[in-house]
Amino acid sequence: MSLGDGLSILDQHSGQYKKIPLDTSFNGDLQNNFVARLMTASDGFIWAGTGYGLFKINPFNFAVTRFNDHPQLKELIGKRVNTFLEDELHRIWIGTQFDGLYCFDPLNNKLLHYTIKEGLTSNSCYDLFGDKLKNIYVASPKGFSIISKNGNINSYTRADGLKYDLVGGFMEDDNGKIWMPNDRSLIKYSPLNKTMEVFDHQAGFTSDYYRVNCFLKTQTGEFLLGSRTGIHYFFPDQLVHHPPLLKVNIYQADLKDTVRYTTGNENIALRYSSNNVIFRFAAINLLGSHNIRYQFMLDGYDKDWQPGIDIREARYSSIPPGNYTFRLKASLDGSNWINASNEIGLDIVPPLWQRWWFIGGLVLIIAGSSALFLRYRYKKQKLQKEKLETEQAINYFATS
Repeated sequence: MSLGDGLSILDQHSGQYKKIPLDTSFNGDLQNNFVARLMTASDGFIWAGTGYGLFKINPFNFAVTRFNDHPQLKELIGKRVNTFLEDELHRIWIGTQFDGLYCFDPLNNKLLHYTIKEGLTSNSCYDLFGDKLKNIYVASPKGFSIISKNGNINSYTRADGLKYDLVGGFMEDDNGKIWMPNDRSLIKYSPLNKTMEVFDHQAGFTSDYYRVNCFLKTQTGEFLLGSRTGIHYFFPDQLVHHPPLLKVNIYQADLKDTVRYTTGNENIALRYSSNNVIFRFAAINLLGSHNIRYQFMLDGYDKDWQPGIDIREARYSSIPPGNYTFRLKASLDGSNWINASNEIGLDIVPPLWQRWWFIGGLVLIIAGSSALFLRYRYKKQKLQKEKLETEQAINYFATS
């Protein structure tokens, strides 16, 4: 196959190539010279993905079968097909460039369609892989997705531990771990623990980009990876992950009228009129302080951890009166988190009219005033009643 020169067949005995001619007629067999992927299915037929759809080749007579009239697969006519995978149920998974992922079930004549609406990270699929647990992996320019055997989709991006966005393919080592080129790094994923380890230039790999679908696992279990500057080869069980230690610290709090330097656990009290604060922090890595993930929280104010990459500050304004604690943690891979060496307590003193003793005193004053008013009213009503009764008695005796 080639990306622009069509499809050729090598006769290993003669060493000669036989090229399948391009036929752009309406019913032509091979209508596009862009052949991105070939896959030999369990029945021996070869599936080919092109820039204009897909076709199937008989390996015995090299007859080409197109799917223009196929009740299900005709949907892929005109779509660029990047990759194939046949699973243990003999379903054919078809990854496209812009139109998502298809799953063709030839036994039941069904075609399923997966896109970002169903949970994929992208509608562009670079590579497909099936692991020993019968999961289907989908590589994309925005991360990767895993479709379990029951149809559930879990997707992973930089927010979930990838160092970069693009995932270029998959390889499985002899221990069942899944390895994937991730732009300028290499990711090792554990399907059982659902954890990731990141290997980059700090582990001896290239700082250049790994090419999409440019990798190979040899019969001895060795991995080969192609980049723009050369080839890397290694045995995955000999690669040891040594995550660099981070020193995480909250070193400063910017207040309204001053700057407070914080070397340890400290407590800061602010008036209600000065309830704005900026916390400044850093994570120091001797091998390079870049692409560091942070999560921070003002406990008592934030409902959840606030994420960020290569940030250095957290701003809070108009904080209500109360007691809070600012906490921070950092990570290089999104899986292993290191807490900051200090925490900052923050007390926002309520205004006078919101303090308990003021409110309590005000309640007592109102209650006392109400009691005096009621007592005065009761006495007045009693005097008026006695006066009325006296007048009635005088009038009675005067008229008798």
